[in-house]
Amino acid sequence: MGAGVGRMVYRNFGMRREFLSQSVFVYATSIFLSAFLMFLLQPMVAKMILPYLGGATSVWTVCMLFFQGVLFAGYLYAHGSIKYLGVKKQSMLHIVLLLISFFWLPLSLKEVTVVQGVHESLFVLLTLSSTIFLPFFVLSANAPMLQKWFAHTQHKSAANPYFLYAVSNMGSFIALIGYPFVFEPTFDLADQTFYWAMVYGVFALFISLTAIALVKNFKAVKEHVSSETLISWRRKLYWCALSFVPSSLLVGSTTYITTDIASVPLLWVIPLALYLFSFILAFSNRVKLPFKLLSFVITMCVAFVCLKTIFLSYTFLHIFVPLVLLFSVSCLFHRRLAVDAPESSHLTEYYLWMSFGGMLGGLFNSLVAPIVFTQVTEFKLVAVLALLGCISKSVKGDVDRKAATYIAFWFALVLACFFIAKMELLGENSAMIYKLYLPIVFLAFFVFTYDLKIKKGFVFFLAVFFLVEDSSLSENEEYKVRSFYGTYLVHNADGIRTISHGTTLHGAQHIEGPDRLKPTYYYSHQSGLGRAIQALNKSYFNEGSNVAVLGLGAGAISCLFDKGQ
Repeated sequence: MGAGVGRMVYRNFGMRREFLSQSVFVYATSIFLSAFLMFLLQPMVAKMILPYLGGATSVWTVCMLFFQGVLFAGYLYAHGSIKYLGVKKQSMLHIVLLLISFFWLPLSLKEVTVVQGVHESLFVLLTLSSTIFLPFFVLSANAPMLQKWFAHTQHKSAANPYFLYAVSNMGSFIALIGYPFVFEPTFDLADQTFYWAMVYGVFALFISLTAIALVKNFKAVKEHVSSETLISWRRKLYWCALSFVPSSLLVGSTTYITTDIASVPLLWVIPLALYLFSFILAFSNRVKLPFKLLSFVITMCVAFVCLKTIFLSYTFLHIFVPLVLLFSVSCLFHRRLAVDAPESSHLTEYYLWMSFGGMLGGLFNSLVAPIVFTQVTEFKLVAVLALLGCISKSVKGDVDRKAATYIAFWFALVLACFFIAKMELLGENSAMIYKLYLPIVFLAFFVFTYDLKIKKGFVFFLAVFFLVEDSSLSENEEYKVRSFYGTYLVHNADGIRTISHGTTLHGAQHIEGPDRLKPTYYYSHQSGLGRAIQALNKSYFNEGSNVAVLGLGAGAISCLFDKGQ
């Protein structure tokens, strides 16, 4: 009887192991938790770093670069370890790394100090590396790794495990939406890191059981041999390009939005959530994305970006349009990625090149652009390059002449407006024509030609235009520079010198005359600060008083004090 019970227990345990190794639910739950933890961690740790660098927008930008870089490293590890160790040995290696990562928990920045002389971007990267690298690295490898594990089971869907990628993106999306609306307002940072570590422990237990069961019930699956035995370099670079553009727009749109509002998790996660949601739609077989509509929307949004100076007073548009542009471009480019996905034998390689392109997009925006450009030119530049995805070919691969016509028509208007405004061809009326989108100059030529090479040349011309515009000073611009904390412009016009941070005016001064030392704008004598200092001058300050003032102006506050103070 005892032996019979033993055989029954062993048989039940074996059935349980087989269920764990082949159940779609188990794999979907594991990959969901992994993505959920990754994207819950991102805004949480960025918020922890933010006070160290004065709440600068670039903190999130550099954090995004770190996350994309570690994601690429995780995909590289998944691809290389499975390729050279095989699924069985690699699963055991992953469990070992998982156990080691617990030495990094709970996450904390208590020992972090800002070192003078170290560039802010390097400080962020070093801080993240010392606090979250290994846990984030282990989590980042799971999306392609678990799909590869599942492909080596006997499940009927094992030959096409790409549906698990949509589950991964769903976990990421829920985490991003949940953080600013549920997690952040409910718990302080100490509690957030504690509960994150608890969920990480549950995930570790779950995936460890799955890995052990996979090894016990492993059956070698013969890879299907096809014409895709070797992926060409052209195709790999194509995957990189399709990943680069949305990734760059993700970082660029976030910088564009937060520069003049605030660098807070809510404004971080909205663009990232839209970016991830586009993956869900693009990799879903049930969703049919409207290629022509997306092409039209992208064109209109890029036209707005080109003419943003006209709409400076419409704050809502400066938030809404970049988000629509990001989502539309991401849907279109990610759909192309989904359509061109290889067979499961090249699954990890496919994700590796996708992540590499995404990392390059983050690298371009976070480190290269602030050095090369004096303004946030990278957002406009990549937005224009996104048009190539609209005019080349449709998602199915055939030339879409109508979509190309849409692009040509609207951008002929844009080019005409720029040409009129820059050359002042119509004198005082040039600005009015600029605002009304009047179709002149190259309009007819670009509307009636179907030569896609010419249209690509037009996009190239517009990209070069932005580069030249960024590098040159206009007639009234005296100085412009860019740093980790933003872009600055000194402008002279009508005898007044102004300084702007982003699109926000932070001070103005009369260059000559009796009003040269008269404070203006929100630091004038009639402002709240001006009245307060006038009252203090009468009742408290005297001619020899030493007064310290801290503000965001260009020195205008000093003009509020009396001589000798």
